[in-house]
Amino acid sequence: RSEQSAVLLAMLADPLDAMRRAAVDLSVDRLRQETAAGIGPELREALRQRLDDSQAYVRQRATLLLRDLADGPAADRVAELLAHGNEQRPELLRAYLQMMTGLPRPLGVKPAIAGLADEALRSEAAAALSAAFDAGLLGDVQVRQIATITRAQLRSHEPDPPLITLLGRVGRDEDWTRIESWLGSRVPAVKEAA
Repeated sequence: RSEQSAVLLAMLADPLDAMRRAAVDLSVDRLRQETAAGIGPELREALRQRLDDSQAYVRQRATLLLRDLADGPAADRVAELLAHGNEQRPELLRAYLQMMTGLPRPLGVKPAIAGLADEALRSEAAAALSAAFDAGLLGDVQVRQIATITRAQLRSHEPDPPLITLLGRVGRDEDWTRIESWLGSRVPAVKEAA
């Protein structure tokens, strides 16, 4: 196993994009076959460095793998990346928000609020904000802002389960009537969220 780790470490640091892509995919496969203990500290650090990789695919896969490993330092870095707002790729922003769902960080709150208005990010943003709420990271002003946006999104779109869950956390008494109406939904995910 240590030989495999050494090979993965070398591949993750390789200047060739294809080699780093293969390395991050092999790391994902390794996690599937073993427990998180199979991804040791050196390999975790190498994966964290890939959060700043030049290739979006490598950054996305590293983010999701580190999320699955519940890696706190990676969550801190992802929150910083989200807060800087330089990333525009929806698939990568979704991965960042998924990291914030598993490991909420204060820096991830503001970008997640902005993500509620983006159809490509709405579900992941709502899930991240629910996690932030549960972690006690939202102030009263943010809760009211999120509730307002969530109500508007639920009025203008089909009920989205993460939005329903979020409204259940940040809403007021009058929102419960609306949530109750979804208990009879024919869509199992909507019914479960309500």
